[in-house]
Amino acid sequence: MRKRESGRIWYWLSLLVVAGAAILTGYYMGLEKGFELKEAFTINSDSATNKASPTAPPASPGQKVTIPIEGTKRRMPFELDYDCVQVERGVREFFQELDTKGYVQRLNPKMDTYESFRVLMRKLSANPPIPAGEGNDTSIMTRNIFHLFRALDKNELRMIREIIRNEEDLLEINLNLFFKWLMPDKACSDTTGIRPSSDVVYHYAGFLLNSIGGRSYLFRRSIRFRLLVSYYSLLIIHEADRKGKNSYGIDIFPYIHQIKQEMSLYPDFDFQEDYIQNLDKLMSYYVQKRHP
Repeated sequence: MRKRESGRIWYWLSLLVVAGAAILTGYYMGLEKGFELKEAFTINSDSATNKASPTAPPASPGQKVTIPIEGTKRRMPFELDYDCVQVERGVREFFQELDTKGYVQRLNPKMDTYESFRVLMRKLSANPPIPAGEGNDTSIMTRNIFHLFRALDKNELRMIREIIRNEEDLLEINLNLFFKWLMPDKACSDTTGIRPSSDVVYHYAGFLLNSIGGRSYLFRRSIRFRLLVSYYSLLIIHEADRKGKNSYGIDIFPYIHQIKQEMSLYPDFDFQEDYIQNLDKLMSYYVQKRHP
């Protein structure tokens, strides 16, 4: 009888913990609305006057691939063999350009956005979130809900918010280039010492795709942003799984069809065909893996 009563107590305590975490999530959703934070960076984006002619990541030294907007089916060169130096240079040039933008200067006339980026990368790498296990340990869920607010301060959140709000136009191309920077195909040396390790990148991809805190964060963003970040998170976890480094055993198979379906229905992707083709390849890979 005493064991049964004890079991009931723990059951209700567990429900209270989950309910409390849900309330905290709601509170921080409201708090974050105040910051209007969007966690991503864009690259090589000009002002709204350049909407008609975005520039893709460089294809060869000193050369950029211009992709037309009007009247032509655009394709993202996912298989393009990027040069490590070019990607690194592109990231630096992005922040050099940011320093000249009016909204950045209004935040801080003396701001060095590249140096701020270095600091932000160190902070995020110092204590990455736990990308799995929330169902077994509610403390993990609570930790993930608060993660971004503990890792970054209000000024950093505001800076990210302003960058995303003002550099939205080339989000697809820019996220692709930053993905190349985070997950280079080659053994690109990190001369700056700021690129997160592949393990840290894996933790954040799992956090955004597989945790309540990460997913609720993305669902507070625009559909376009949420789907693109989810898509690249899939690619990152797949790469870890392919190399035997999926340390938390995150199963991305259930997410592939869901994200593919949403991307198929979203009309405003410039490179929709490429996303769908890559998701089809992932689907085939994991179907074969499950049923060899």
